[in-house]
Amino acid sequence: MPLQARLIHGGGIVKQLTIRLENKPGQLASVCEALGKNGVNITSILGGGFNGSGIVHLVTSDPMTAERALRQAGHRVVSDDVILTRVADKPGELAKVARKLAFNNVNVEAIYLLNRDRGSAELVLKVNDPKAAEKALK
Repeated sequence: MPLQARLIHGGGIVKQLTIRLENKPGQLASVCEALGKNGVNITSILGGGFNGSGIVHLVTSDPMTAERALRQAGHRVVSDDVILTRVADKPGELAKVARKLAFNNVNVEAIYLLNRDRGSAELVLKVNDPKAAEKALK
């Protein structure tokens, strides 16, 4: 039976933290140290720099503690709901997810790969309506 797009068990809607950083040495270290000192594990990370600033998106083991720790370390943090989903790791499967979301009037604002393993891919999706996306992907 082919793997259908579905929410990750224990996943569904989770918190993503976004931190804007100066694009210079030590900024990522500061983020990771703040989390580590507070016992927070990074589940997923995506980051990049552009025109002198950087941005990091995180999914963590404890988003409330992570947000508090990052703010205490002087970082500006935005918290958003994102969707974790799993699809078959083969051509065309992500297109099916994107079409299903579009059919349900859900706009994908950001997407990144969480994990690839044993024929499936786990994705993080930032969407305009997480509850509608969750319903569409059940």
